[in-house]
Amino acid sequence: MENYLKPFKDKWIRISDDTASEEYRIDDIHFDTRFKLIFAIAAHFNVHGFEIQLSYESPPRSGLGGSGVLAITAIAAINKACEAFGESEFSKPYIIELAHNIEDGLRYSYTGMQDQCAAVYGGVNKWFWTCASPELCKRMGEAGRTRVNKEFNIERSIKYLERTYGLILSRH
Repeated sequence: MENYLKPFKDKWIRISDDTASEEYRIDDIHFDTRFKLIFAIAAHFNVHGFEIQLSYESPPRSGLGGSGVLAITAIAAINKACEAFGESEFSKPYIIELAHNIEDGLRYSYTGMQDQCAAVYGGVNKWFWTCASPELCKRMGEAGRTRVNKEFNIERSIKYLERTYGLILSRH
């Protein structure tokens, strides 16, 4: 099976793979479906009138970064189409952040950007992270604190250590 992008009914989008097919009007897209990532990207740019056939060797939701690659590919394709109509080219950091934010919004959780970065820059073996977006830094920091507070309860941990190892730990 090959990937392809071809014209479809005006105001409609169809996305298929070898096991499923979904189509929606641009003004009635559902974001809780198998192909929600592509639908969300299309909705973000308000593009429609196309059909995409997807083909992949790694299974969806396998943790191999396929969704990051898919998001980058979709945004890059839209970017190329916009350039053909005289729009300015998106920067690589913009494409990465947009792909990350759309994926992040669909999952209702905070994820890293390593998959999107690798898809844009072709892979790396050393990362130097800076946070150029103050809003992203704030969101990532808040998410980390919330998760740590939820998953790591200091009082529960102290009780466990005292009980298990006979330790007496200070609580100040």
